Amino acid sequence: MLSTRRAAQVGLGATGAILVVCMGVLVAGNKPAPVSPAAHAPDFRLMDLDRNPVSLSAYQDKTVVLVFHSLRCPTSNAYRFRLTRLADELAGSAQIILINSYVRHEDAPAVGEIRSQSRAARHTFPTLLDPTGETAKAYEVQVTPTVVLVDRGLIRYQGAFDDNQNEAMVHQRYCEDAVRAVLDQRPPAVAFTQAFGCPIRPK
Repeated sequence: MLSTRRAAQVGLGATGAILVVCMGVLVAGNKPAPVSPAAHAPDFRLMDLDRNPVSLSAYQDKTVVLVFHSLRCPTSNAYRFRLTRLADELAGSAQIILINSYVRHEDAPAVGEIRSQSRAARHTFPTLLDPTGETAKAYEVQVTPTVVLVDRGLIRYQGAFDDNQNEAMVHQRYCEDAVRAVLDQRPPAVAFTQAFGCPIRPK
């Protein structure tokens, strides 16, 4: 028969275990589920900075790199020039599209900042506004930057661009490796990673 002290220790241990399990469930519940291999990419129709409509279906026969970006997110901004270099390397092979959620055309200062930022980084690819955040929700994107690689209408990779905001400390180039695999008609070695950065929230 357990002593009173031993019984108390067992009770505390069981309580602690339950708390750990519950916290694990809460943390897991806040993480987006891994992308299903070859899941169909939701179509969208968004406006670019000049109010020209752009839809994903227009690129249905191409490889597209969607990048969910935020003007005032330091992590997103750390990737501006990496995106430029990738776009230059992939010219003619794949299309990069930048998406800014919860930014409206009526917000002239924000649109002006995005335009200036794009010019400074020499972005020649489309920059779209997702004013209601519906496109981010459709892809279950919760932070910026998040990359979604779409090939012929199917999602092939979703997650972080690479493994470190500091480019000098990057060891894994998830996005680049996934794109090159798809262009070589191979499945990416990694189909999902946990994106890191700033939460996407309504302004």
